[in-house]
Amino acid sequence: MDTLCLPRDYYHCFLGNGLDAVLIGPTGSMVAAKIGVDRCYWYKADRYYPEDRLVHVAGRFPIDRPLQHAPGSGWYEIAPLGRTWYEVGLGGERLPLRASAQRFVPQEGTLYSELDYGPVRAQATTFLHATRSLLVERYVFDQEVEFEAWMGPGVWVEEGWDTDPFYSVEMGSSAAEGRYDLGETQGFMALRLVPGPQEVSALGRDRGLVARGRVFEKYFSIVDSRQGALDTGALEEALRLGYDALRAEHLAFWRAYSAASHISIPDGTFQRFYEASQYHFKAMQNRASGGLPVNNLRRTWSSHIFWDSYFTQRALLEANHRPEALEACRFFQRTAEQARRHAREEFGSEGLKWDWEITHDGRKAYGVLLHMKDQVHNNASYANEIWQYYDFARDEAMLREFYPILEGIARFFLDCVVEPLQGSYEVRPLVGVHESPVRVKNEGITLAGTIAILRHVERAARILGQESAFSRR
Repeated sequence: MDTLCLPRDYYHCFLGNGLDAVLIGPTGSMVAAKIGVDRCYWYKADRYYPEDRLVHVAGRFPIDRPLQHAPGSGWYEIAPLGRTWYEVGLGGERLPLRASAQRFVPQEGTLYSELDYGPVRAQATTFLHATRSLLVERYVFDQEVEFEAWMGPGVWVEEGWDTDPFYSVEMGSSAAEGRYDLGETQGFMALRLVPGPQEVSALGRDRGLVARGRVFEKYFSIVDSRQGALDTGALEEALRLGYDALRAEHLAFWRAYSAASHISIPDGTFQRFYEASQYHFKAMQNRASGGLPVNNLRRTWSSHIFWDSYFTQRALLEANHRPEALEACRFFQRTAEQARRHAREEFGSEGLKWDWEITHDGRKAYGVLLHMKDQVHNNASYANEIWQYYDFARDEAMLREFYPILEGIARFFLDCVVEPLQGSYEVRPLVGVHESPVRVKNEGITLAGTIAILRHVERAARILGQESAFSRR
């Protein structure tokens, strides 16, 4: 990497499948180099550092002070679980990468790399399987080389907020695989190389596989106990299918998703941005909860859900991705009990209020920034998600199914947000989009959100024939 000149706008390539997320470097695999603030790691949505193992929160807490904690609120910082990379040799000499030209094809969920290693050139095809916890890399060299494939748990180097998340790690002595304990979850990682390696290497906790040839398939997998019973045979099962079948599964998934709509934009840059965005929206949506985080990376709020999900859901609807947009609404069904408890225990309301920033199972996720609980406009944006799905689809059955959530949010707003004012109403002092601890009366976004949720309930009740004294208030 020291000899490699990258474009000014280069960043590691994100690949995701809604559960797993990886960053891929210019080699077509992961690299140790930090670009901006990110190194290449494997993350899983909603898998976090144990709070007593967390040293710093990426971009969220002063790095020059010890991390503070608050009762009932975790930081829930997504944990870097593992990494994989490779090295190329020719005649016993290790070759540095001299140049790389990469192309990401969103409709295939695939990164293509043209690699220049000086006396050797190669083509790489890299994809994170759409439905399996499996990173697949295929390399075709123009001559026979020595190929070393490597994997390791946790971080490349301990520094700043890149620290070891595990309570324990046990790596295999005769195979490139290992187990880890993250507290809430236990996991298994494994690396395989096709054609088979001639020797297995160990360097600390890292494990390597070495082979000679022109064509290599590198498979890296991380599975954990939250995916079901810990399946240490998942990688071997995938290998029995073979590269072509795995590739066909992956391509079928992304091509079907991309076929839902097509927009032609005259400017090529905007066209690529639009298509990549459609990939990102699907690749970051949690497959279990339906929740739409900003993304499943540390610098994008560690897979947490908050009001930004509204904008992504709107984009999915406008691109005709209705199943994904509906799943985003189902997140609120799946976490309704947590919202009911939050409203009752912290505000004394019998309505529904989702906390400002939450995990996919509804836990408070903003550490010691406890004033954030007095931000409420995120709940209005969640009501917008439900209403705009109905508005696009005109699905009355869906509106009937979700009406209790709309009504619950409205009840909270009438209990805890709206205050009477000389024959009219106003919004009490609350934390607004500025996120300052200073509460602001009639803050603009909160005021607009209050109007929106009350209108949604009134309209929905009228459409469904469920008008009541409450909906007419």
